[in-house]
Amino acid sequence: MNWIEETEVLIIGFGGAGATAAITAHDLGANVLILEKMQEGGGNTNASFGGLLNVNDIEQGHQYFESLCNRISQLVEPEMTREFTLECSQNKEWIESLGATTVVYGGASFPELPGSGSIQKLLAISNHPEGENSFWHLLSTQVERRQIPVWYNSPADRLITDTQGMVIGAIVIRDGKEAAIKAKRATILTCGGFEFNDWMKMNYLKGYPYHAFGSPGNRGDGLSMAQRVGADLWHTSSVSAPLGFKAPDFEAAFMIRPPGMHYIYVDKRGKRFASELAEVHAYNFTVDYFDPHSLDYPRIPCFMIFDSKGCGLGPIGITALGFNRGKYEWSNDNTEEI
Repeated sequence: MNWIEETEVLIIGFGGAGATAAITAHDLGANVLILEKMQEGGGNTNASFGGLLNVNDIEQGHQYFESLCNRISQLVEPEMTREFTLECSQNKEWIESLGATTVVYGGASFPELPGSGSIQKLLAISNHPEGENSFWHLLSTQVERRQIPVWYNSPADRLITDTQGMVIGAIVIRDGKEAAIKAKRATILTCGGFEFNDWMKMNYLKGYPYHAFGSPGNRGDGLSMAQRVGADLWHTSSVSAPLGFKAPDFEAAFMIRPPGMHYIYVDKRGKRFASELAEVHAYNFTVDYFDPHSLDYPRIPCFMIFDSKGCGLGPIGITALGFNRGKYEWSNDNTEEI
């Protein structure tokens, strides 16, 4: 194999997970290289609000996560929820060790579950430029300070294995040509989900169509690469989704969140189907319902009905979040969009 580059740890994808892995590996003494298919990093981490979970009591936190997972799926192994809880309990300390100040902006999404009092939602406070949230700015700045190289516009195409099947590197598309990178110690896939891959959405999710307001770079590349070298998939049907609006002129969707309670959601037959105060990340559970009588998904699409007072309270679409941030300014009274 003709290697154009060698590193100890190769990270594929420069979002929040990739940056965190790179910082950790570097600080433990490893040589690190990051590949990013887009022209800039951030992924869904930068498209999001930039919050992170913290657990201030491990036993209660584990009780909360186990209770939540057991209601959604019996396939979440207890050791997985335990490890997730332990790692969440270190988030605040780790972020602050990077020089950030953190503030609590919320608690558990489902406070009725046991152990919910141990869950905190944190924000990292920092001076960040327009187009970045404070959390991503903190992570990307820390990568830059460590002089960890990032190859932009360099999508990984496939993983390279040795004769025993161990992953030893990856083929990357660099300047329009294939090139091999050797990873002496580890190759880490942190390249997002598949919300911009229609084939995967049709095969792995329940309802269709889905639109996303995150990074269009998330096309399931990591899943495909991992499967080709023998990996299995786990919980590919999991979706975190607010309701939103998809305009044909924009690749990504806009998140919808009216400023006042002067609206209701109805399905395509005009029937109200959910509380408008539902947890914003859990609306997927309310809209991917299949009706065995009509043999369709009556809530895809769904509609928002609001009165003139609600229309004038402020923008219904949120442009401060998502991939479209900075690309469009929503009108204050929603008349342009209507």
